[in-house]
Amino acid sequence: MASQTIESMQAINAVTNTPVIRPVVTMDKLEIIDIAEKIDTFQISIQPFEDCCTIFAPDRPKTNPKIKNTEQYEARLDVEGLVERAVAGIMITEIRPQAETDEVDELIEDLL
Repeated sequence: MASQTIESMQAINAVTNTPVIRPVVTMDKLEIIDIAEKIDTFQISIQPFEDCCTIFAPDRPKTNPKIKNTEQYEARLDVEGLVERAVAGIMITEIRPQAETDEVDELIEDLL
């Protein structure tokens, strides 16, 4: 993913004051899928709903963005409007692991 290059992560960090937690950044796709299946979130993650990636992502994302350009573009964004659009019609899904509680706690602890 374009957002997972070192350059992109630096650019993202440059324009936000919010801590960005990347617990799976060192894992490949198959490892992430395996964890999602173990904690019973995989089926939800593959449902055909729009998410922030499909709504806001450009057709051809930059994989080596320049921080100066990122800051200029960020300043022009209607953040309030984007947030309102993102949360309109939000659905809440309760996720309950099928695995034993101790096993799920151990998986989460391993991620952290």
